[in-house]
Amino acid sequence: GKETDFSNLSGGERVWVARALSLGMTLVSKKKSGRDFRTIFMDESDGALDDEKAIEFIILYRCMLPTGDFDTCFFISLNSDLVSMADHVIDFNNLGM
Repeated sequence: GKETDFSNLSGGERVWVARALSLGMTLVSKKKSGRDFRTIFMDESDGALDDEKAIEFIILYRCMLPTGDFDTCFFISLNSDLVSMADHVIDFNNLGM
């Protein structure tokens, strides 16, 4: 209900707002394109979030899947708590690369 200047937000709040806007634009783009994209790819952007907010971030992604009629979300994170919430994990450290 109130207006806040983006520059007055904390680092975590900026990440949260930017990601919410990005997800909203993803929904609009998918609808307007007429294409049935089923997968979302997200980079690591949870670093500025405290543990509680980072978990809420994953919940946001999980809500995005049915909202946008997506099947899969690939998310990169180094936060072990968030990794433990994943349905599946690809650990590149164990691939011998």
